Amino acid sequence: MASEQGMSGIDTRAMVSELNGKLPLWIDKVYQFDTRTLAIRLNGENKAKYSLIIEAGRRAHLVRDLPEPPKNPPQFAMLLRKYISGGKVLGIRQHGLERVLIFDIGKGNQIYHLIIELFDEGNVILSDEQYMIIKPLWHHRFRDREVIPGVL
Repeated sequence: MASEQGMSGIDTRAMVSELNGKLPLWIDKVYQFDTRTLAIRLNGENKAKYSLIIEAGRRAHLVRDLPEPPKNPPQFAMLLRKYISGGKVLGIRQHGLERVLIFDIGKGNQIYHLIIELFDEGNVILSDEQYMIIKPLWHHRFRDREVIPGVL
């Protein structure tokens, strides 16, 4: 169950199921409100519109209304707009019961993966079709992995 610490693996599974029930979806616009909070406007069939709010490390869920976005979007939001705005959501999945959402997005002849981590410090990572990191929200270096551009 969701708590102050964030969503559980079961909550994440429910979110994946809810979003998959709305497919097909297209990415409209990406917003960034602060260092950890993003939102994605999604368009569905029959002019349906959805707003997904993401707080890295804590939560991701649909909301009715988004907060007022900043007048000057941060660099990460602009990068996501460049790569995935107008793209079609090909699938939304979760690996096992991990607190990770993975959006597979097709744009032109490219496929991108938007990986949303809902655990601990969390992150939002844009990668290419081979999962090579294009840009993470936060750069991290761990003992056993690096979350920096150009790393698989």
